[in-house]
Amino acid sequence: MKNTKQKQKYHIHFTHDDLKQMDKTEEELQKQMQVVRNFSDDIHMEFGLDKCAKTVLKRGKLVHSKFNT
Repeated sequence: MKNTKQKQKYHIHFTHDDLKQMDKTEEELQKQMQVVRNFSDDIHMEFGLDKCAKTVLKRGKLVHSKFNT
Protein backbone atom coordinates (compact mmCIF):
# COMPACT_ATOMS: atom_id res chain seq x y z
CA MET A 1 0.00 0.00 0.00
CA LYS A 2 1.36 3.41 -0.99
CA ASN A 3 1.83 6.17 1.59
CA THR A 4 -0.85 8.76 0.79
CA LYS A 5 0.06 11.31 3.44
CA GLN A 6 -0.30 14.81 2.06
CA LYS A 7 1.90 17.65 3.15
CA GLN A 8 -0.40 20.00 5.03
CA LYS A 9 0.00 23.76 5.13
CA TYR A 10 -1.98 25.76 7.69
CA HIS A 11 -2.75 29.47 7.63
CA ILE A 12 -3.13 31.03 11.08
CA HIS A 13 -4.39 34.51 11.88
CA PHE A 14 -3.62 36.00 15.33
CA THR A 15 -5.25 39.12 16.73
CA HIS A 16 -4.39 41.18 19.80
CA ASP A 17 -7.79 40.22 21.19
CA ASP A 18 -6.64 36.61 21.61
CA LEU A 19 -8.79 35.40 18.73
CA LYS A 20 -6.99 32.74 16.72
CA GLN A 21 -8.22 31.42 13.42
CA MET A 22 -6.80 28.42 11.59
CA ASP A 23 -7.61 26.84 8.27
CA LYS A 24 -5.96 24.75 5.59
CA THR A 25 -6.21 27.33 2.79
CA GLU A 26 -5.81 31.07 2.46
CA GLU A 27 -9.29 31.28 0.91
CA GLU A 28 -10.94 29.54 3.86
CA LEU A 29 -9.04 31.75 6.29
CA GLN A 30 -10.27 34.85 4.45
CA LYS A 31 -13.85 33.54 4.73
CA GLN A 32 -13.40 33.12 8.49
CA MET A 33 -12.00 36.63 8.77
CA GLN A 34 -15.04 38.01 6.94
CA VAL A 35 -17.31 36.26 9.44
CA VAL A 36 -15.40 37.96 12.27
CA ARG A 37 -15.69 41.33 10.51
CA ASN A 38 -19.44 40.88 10.03
CA PHE A 39 -19.93 39.75 13.63
CA SER A 40 -17.91 42.65 15.03
CA ASP A 41 -19.93 45.07 12.90
CA ASP A 42 -23.19 43.50 14.11
CA ILE A 43 -22.30 43.89 17.78
CA HIS A 44 -20.58 47.28 17.25
CA MET A 45 -17.26 46.04 18.61
CA GLU A 46 -13.86 46.12 16.96
CA PHE A 47 -11.62 43.06 17.13
CA GLY A 48 -8.46 44.88 16.02
CA LEU A 49 -8.06 43.06 12.72
CA ASP A 50 -5.67 45.84 11.68
CA LYS A 51 -3.34 44.76 14.53
CA CYS A 52 -2.98 41.14 13.53
CA ALA A 53 -0.32 38.68 12.52
CA LYS A 54 -0.56 35.99 9.89
CA THR A 55 1.61 32.90 10.02
CA VAL A 56 1.82 30.07 7.49
CA LEU A 57 3.11 26.72 8.74
CA LYS A 58 3.88 23.65 6.66
CA ARG A 59 4.41 20.39 8.52
CA GLY A 60 4.99 22.38 11.71
CA LYS A 61 7.66 24.63 10.21
CA LEU A 62 7.37 28.35 9.65
CA VAL A 63 6.88 29.23 5.97
CA HIS A 64 5.78 32.87 6.20
CA SER A 65 4.86 35.47 8.81
CA LYS A 66 3.37 38.92 8.40
CA PHE A 67 2.76 41.27 11.30
CA ASN A 68 0.53 44.30 10.86
CA THR A 69 1.11 47.32 13.05
